[in-house]
Parts: sequence; C-alpha cells; structure tokens
Amino acid sequence: MTESRRPFSAPQPETIDDDLSPETLIREDGARSAREVGADKPTDWDLSIVDATDIGGGSGLDEAELARRDPLDGNP
Repeated sequence: MTESRRPFSAPQPETIDDDLSPETLIREDGARSAREVGADKPTDWDLSIVDATDIGGGSGLDEAELARRDPLDGNP
C-alpha cells in the first residue's frame, strides 16, 4: 500500500532491503561502495568543527578563477 493510500494513523512498515528508501540506499557505515565493508560507526563520526581559514582545498585560485584570469582562447 502506498503512502497516500495508507490511513494517517496506521503504523509505518519497517524498511527492508528491497525498498527504495534512504535507509537502504544510503548506508551510513563509512563504506565508499556496496562491496566495501564499512565501520561500526556512522560516516559523519569523523567530521570536525573548523574555522573559516581551514575550509577549502588549499591556497591559490581554483580552476574557474584561473580560467577567468587567463582564458584558453585569449578573450576576456
């Protein structure tokens, strides 16, 4: 029975591996593929709080900024 046909007060069924739900599609065990064994803890366990200077991919210009400064065709 679909969500729209289920009575409002009816309990939600448990998700199973055949369901296309976020719980079954997106594992939170840290594995990077379906064939890789994940860890015991969720993926976001290793995240940390940083300040604004630590965010980003390093120093210097990124590809878009470099292309605007020196385009391949020479036209600005």
